[in-house]
Amino acid sequence: MRYGFYRKLNIGPESISIYRQDGRVEVPESPIKPNKALILVLGTIAGLILGCFIAVLRFFLARNS
Repeated sequence: MRYGFYRKLNIGPESISIYRQDGRVEVPESPIKPNKALILVLGTIAGLILGCFIAVLRFFLARNS
C-alpha cells in the first residue's frame, strides 16, 4: 500500500519552491551561559513549595485515616 502511494505520487518542478534567506547569519561573539543563580533560586523555591504541599497532604491523609 505504501509502495503504491509513492509510485502514484507525481511531483512537478513547478510545485517545488526554494528557500532563500535574507541577510547573513550572525554568530554571537561570546557563548550564551545559563544564569546559575536564577536556576538555583528557582529550584530551591520550587522544592520548598513542593515539600510543603506534600507535608500538608500527608498530614490531612493521616488525620482522616
